[in-house]
Amino acid sequence: MSYPFSEDKSYAQQKIATAALFLAGKVEQTPAKVDRLLVETHKLLHHHKELQLNTQEFHDMKQSILQHEELLLENIGFVMKVEHPYSHLKQLIGRINGDRALAKIAYGFINDSLRTPLCLLYKPSCIAAAALQLAVEVAKFKMPAQQPLWEFFGESQPEFVDCVNHIMSAYEHVQEETVPGVPYFIEPHPETQTNACSPSCVPHAGTRRTFVTSY
Repeated sequence: MSYPFSEDKSYAQQKIATAALFLAGKVEQTPAKVDRLLVETHKLLHHHKELQLNTQEFHDMKQSILQHEELLLENIGFVMKVEHPYSHLKQLIGRINGDRALAKIAYGFINDSLRTPLCLLYKPSCIAAAALQLAVEVAKFKMPAQQPLWEFFGESQPEFVDCVNHIMSAYEHVQEETVPGVPYFIEPHPETQTNACSPSCVPHAGTRRTFVTSY
């Protein structure tokens, strides 16, 4: 969750992060109890020191988190609807007659992208198209003769390519290793000697795409 509309940059990052997690749990209908959230946050900030409930410190932390939650709500304009790339991906896979294996790889790329700020930089439809593009390359899936993926939702090619590159950059610093149970692998690009792996799929890394596979 971002808060780009406020000019005040003085609030503590850990308080914003805790409030964002608390609010996100409500939005996704998986609410976290504020007491438990504060206890775990306190452990992270104070070298595993236990926070005692019903103390002044606990009361102050709780009030602070609730205040920061209000701040976040104000900055996002109380817009709580979150659009994920998955619905767009499902549409794309249907349009190209993709199989379950292709879908699994594409879903893996989207899941891994949640560890990055990708959702703040690109539209969900663009992320879905970029994830499917990478999945097509990993699975060596033969695309039917039709319009390029970025055109399905009216995306621009430059933005689409940037999104693909951004997803790939998440794998550039992962150590080379074998992931048990992951059947997918691409040989490294001739210009790079770096292999990378992901819990969801194993693409090659270290190469910035300046073109898109032809259709």
